Amino acid sequence: MAYFTGQSAASIIDADELRDDYQWYHQQQLEQEQYLMDMKDNELTLWKNETDNPKAPVYKGKGLIAGAEKAVSLWHNTSKAGKPYLKIRVEEPYHGTKEIKDNVPF
Repeated sequence: MAYFTGQSAASIIDADELRDDYQWYHQQQLEQEQYLMDMKDNELTLWKNETDNPKAPVYKGKGLIAGAEKAVSLWHNTSKAGKPYLKIRVEEPYHGTKEIKDNVPF
C-alpha cells in the first residue's frame, strides 16, 4: 500500500518501508535502553567511528555519569610542541532536536 504525501508522484511513501524503518528505529532504541541499563555509573564505552571526515572524532560512545546518560567523543591530536595527546568531550546526548530557549527579548 502506498500513501500520497503531496501532489507530486515523487511524494509517495510505501507503507511497508515506513513499517520497516519504524521497526529498525524501535529496535535501536530498545538496544540503547538495554545497553544503558547494563552500564555502571561513571562508566563510558567508546567505539571506532567509521568516517572519512578528518575532523570527526576517532571514537564515539556513551555512558553514565552521576546516573545521567552522556555522549562521549575522543580525538587523537598533536600539540604545537609535537607531542601526541587525546582530547575527550563528554556532553549531553543529541536526541534529534535542539532545545529552544524562551528568553527572546521581543
